[in-house]
Amino acid sequence: MVFAPDRGGGGSFTDADATDGQAALQRAGLVLGPVRTLLDPACISIGRVMSQDPAPRATALAGSAVAVWTGRRDPSHPCRP
Repeated sequence: MVFAPDRGGGGSFTDADATDGQAALQRAGLVLGPVRTLLDPACISIGRVMSQDPAPRATALAGSAVAVWTGRRDPSHPCRP
């Protein structure tokens, strides 16, 4: 059993995009699974990991896939520069 990296605490996924997060997963003995998107009306996490499954610090079998959700723009709420 291994622990899923912490996207928000241990520096593994902080401000990481899915590709950068893949290296943290590999170090933890896991692989990148499906990459999905979530609306980010605040525009602070566009293209960045917002959520993951299994959850941070959860145990998983070595080699398991971790699904991640990255932020995307809300078409009805444009981001301002």
